[in-house]
Amino acid sequence: MNDSSPDSAPLLDIQGTLNRLKGDTAFLETLFTVYLEDLPVKLASIEEALAQPDMPVLQRTAHSLKGASATVGAMALREAAFALETAGRDADQDKAAELLPELKRLIDETTAAITTALAQS
Repeated sequence: MNDSSPDSAPLLDIQGTLNRLKGDTAFLETLFTVYLEDLPVKLASIEEALAQPDMPVLQRTAHSLKGASATVGAMALREAAFALETAGRDADQDKAAELLPELKRLIDETTAAITTALAQS
């Protein structure tokens, strides 16, 4: 479940997150569930902000996604959201548009990894 390539963050660090939660698997399941429900909302907001363009909204939403991703241990998605947040802060619409496909790919992969983890719990 962890992507351990040296130049990338792990896709999902469940053990690290469980350690931070002092082993509370029920709370982790709740976090995962809320996170999965919120991902499509955040993605839609990012896409709309990019289409407008409204770079401050893009920056804020990417920042929120970054924090939520860090909380659940979705570190690769956290890194992608950070890059998008930076593009929003810099008002670099072209860079943000370039980053969006990778963000979507990581959302899909992270969703699949969390769904698998929830099914195994």
